[in-house]
Amino acid sequence: MAKYDVTKDNKLDKVELGNLLQDLSGGEKPTNEEIEWILITSDRSDNKIDNAVGLNEIEYAVDLWKSYIGVKPEFDKIFNQYDKDHTGQLNFDELKSLLKDLNSGIEPTDQEVQMVMDMADGAVLNKSGGISRTELQGAIAIWYSYTEDSKKKGCCTIL
Repeated sequence: MAKYDVTKDNKLDKVELGNLLQDLSGGEKPTNEEIEWILITSDRSDNKIDNAVGLNEIEYAVDLWKSYIGVKPEFDKIFNQYDKDHTGQLNFDELKSLLKDLNSGIEPTDQEVQMVMDMADGAVLNKSGGISRTELQGAIAIWYSYTEDSKKKGCCTIL
């Protein structure tokens, strides 16, 4: 913490956090969205929101980032496969295609796709009308959680 806390206020702001994340990922600079996501998620971990990563949140931030960069290459591959229009976001139809493939070829309903879109879009920054690279993990987690819950309830959606 001391190495990155340039302001010596016992918390990391976006710039300081970005420097830490960059070092943890072998020099690869994180995107602003990735920094914001780690900041927001870590900041919420102790229910004390101050728009910074404090001493009691730093371990959570580091663990979250390491987990994220561990799977990032695979998620980038998935994202690139479904971002057919190369906008940097998955639109409704692209997300539907992804969810269909995750669902063993069974097409999700428009309501299911919209539910995933509504829950994942804006989870990092503001709602954009699509799923960003950083939001993709959340969207997939939402889908799997939903389908697992549906299976428990005896619904017809099957993975």
